[in-house]
Amino acid sequence: MIVPRGASNWKVVDLIQNRQWDRELISKSFLSMDSEVILNIPLRRSNCPDNLIWHYDSRGLYMIRLGYWVVMEAKGLEGSSNAAVGKAWWGKLWSLKLPSKLKIFLGGLFMESSPVLLFLIEMV
Repeated sequence: MIVPRGASNWKVVDLIQNRQWDRELISKSFLSMDSEVILNIPLRRSNCPDNLIWHYDSRGLYMIRLGYWVVMEAKGLEGSSNAAVGKAWWGKLWSLKLPSKLKIFLGGLFMESSPVLLFLIEMV
């Protein structure tokens, strides 16, 4: 998809008028194949406020660590011993009483070195 000039700050709502796609604006702003895809996305008919809900969490909240596990399960890696070791490690990390920034930093280090780290853990 090619982003139209001046559209870097656009939001989806900018492409909607009277609860319908602004066909003229979309046709002028996007390639025909992209316009077709956009115009085929159904819009909500009611005037209810939007809520951000992520169905993998009981509170509807998205968390990076939970997103990571959803991806791992989707890739079929949830049953491997590496995934079990990694899940235990993540659980320990997130249960520590540390500032969130530090947990995220340590998690990033783990993600970058996880294949080597998991191999070394399994060797012990």
